[in-house]
Amino acid sequence: LQYSYDFDRLLFMPTQVLIGAEYVYDHLSDVMPLRNWLAEKDSKGNLIELFPKIDQKINNWSQLAQIEWKNDMFSILLGARLDENSAVGKPIFSPRATLRYNPTKEVNLRASYAKGFRAPQVFDEDLHVSIVGGEAKRVINGEGLRPETSHSFNMSADLYHRWKGISGNLLIEGFYNRIIDVFVNEEQPSQNDGVMRLLRT
Repeated sequence: LQYSYDFDRLLFMPTQVLIGAEYVYDHLSDVMPLRNWLAEKDSKGNLIELFPKIDQKINNWSQLAQIEWKNDMFSILLGARLDENSAVGKPIFSPRATLRYNPTKEVNLRASYAKGFRAPQVFDEDLHVSIVGGEAKRVINGEGLRPETSHSFNMSADLYHRWKGISGNLLIEGFYNRIIDVFVNEEQPSQNDGVMRLLRT
């Protein structure tokens, strides 16, 4: 859900303000039917499933706001997003900013920054990619995982020119991404049951 409003002028140039909210629900249910019958007894004699199903439910509430001042020569965009993900337990603040400068109609210079995150949860890609090769894998989240966080920087120069009906375009672009608290899957000791277990740390 989002709402935007255009101002003819706010402070120093035409402006668009955008606010919004988003809710995402993700339910991952993964079962290995052929292995459900395998079980062993614990110290009290109770049966324990060796291959319990994954039943993961993730709720993510987001609020976002963005303001952009723009005209034919400049644009300045400032935005922020606040996510409350049930796999994290505390709000995550993600800012973004973009600056565009067009000294002429044929030159477009742009610089931007954005922060993003990935919650510590099991993704369906963790499960089905290995199955294609005939392997059975289990991905288990380690205790106390923090979200994976990224910081992305980008700069570009976009040059256009036209010669008697022929259009030319040259794009020069550079970027730098820094990822903090990267998720790593560590293979666990084999239990000789045909399933590879991976611990996400």
